[in-house]
Amino acid sequence: MPPELPARPSVAIVAICSEKHLLRCLESLLSQRSAPEFDVVVAAAPRLGALRAVSGRFPSVRLLDATGLETPIELAAIAVAECSGGIVLLTEDHCAADPDWVATLSNSVAANQRTVGGSLVPLPELAGFDWAFYFVDFHRYVLPAERGNVTSVSVCNVGYRRADLLQLDCDWRHGFHETRVHDELMRRSGDHLFEPDARMITGRMVGYRDGHRERYSFGRMFAAGRIDRGNRLRRVLYGLGTAALPALLLIRLGSHAFRRRTTTTPFLRSLPHIATLVLAWTWGEFLGYITGSEPRDRDAAAERRQD
Repeated sequence: MPPELPARPSVAIVAICSEKHLLRCLESLLSQRSAPEFDVVVAAAPRLGALRAVSGRFPSVRLLDATGLETPIELAAIAVAECSGGIVLLTEDHCAADPDWVATLSNSVAANQRTVGGSLVPLPELAGFDWAFYFVDFHRYVLPAERGNVTSVSVCNVGYRRADLLQLDCDWRHGFHETRVHDELMRRSGDHLFEPDARMITGRMVGYRDGHRERYSFGRMFAAGRIDRGNRLRRVLYGLGTAALPALLLIRLGSHAFRRRTTTTPFLRSLPHIATLVLAWTWGEFLGYITGSEPRDRDAAAERRQD
């Protein structure tokens, strides 16, 4: 019988934005308080370049060879697979951790013996399209929020027991499909736990066209990975069901926004952008169900230049 993996945490970072974002993320991990010893593994999209500033300033960080990998799903798979700790904390490079993030999230995973997700706080400078792009993805994880059982956590702020991942039937090592992995974890261990004190600050500033392309692509990947390609009838039925999806998503987003005074005004101001992003996702999800195939362009939207 192999020896039990240590309960120390490993942090897996999926880098899709820029070296500047990754440096900010790593700086936040360097400033952790009361954290157990942890290692950091980074899987970066090849388009980000050699990342010499990262390797120079953070020599202890493992930069994985991600040649040929572009999508967050592929990058997350290799990052998580290469973690050695008994607890795996997963995030992306556009996130910056609170000083207590590693300690709070890893301790919660260990104490509760299940998957734990944390909150995602928007950068204060986000407005307009940037805020809409943040909100359509992370509306479930906005503060204030209560600690408790949930059925959705984000791969931008989540902690797993490595032993639980190793027991899954799905082949997450070649594609870490968030919905598929999290659904199977819930079937085995029950609902996830939401821990609002495990905070990440986040915000992406992408172009209007790139942002809509990403929503379409991710919607199509979500649908294509959700249902067996051979089950044609089920795919058609799910595809037809997307006709009601824009209204349902907007109602859901609005209900989350109006629960908090801090999000009501930005939601109303960004509603036109939110609506078009929802339509882009819906079109992608429809095509994913009908065709059973993923889009050709599957990488994340590039950050627009900030002069």
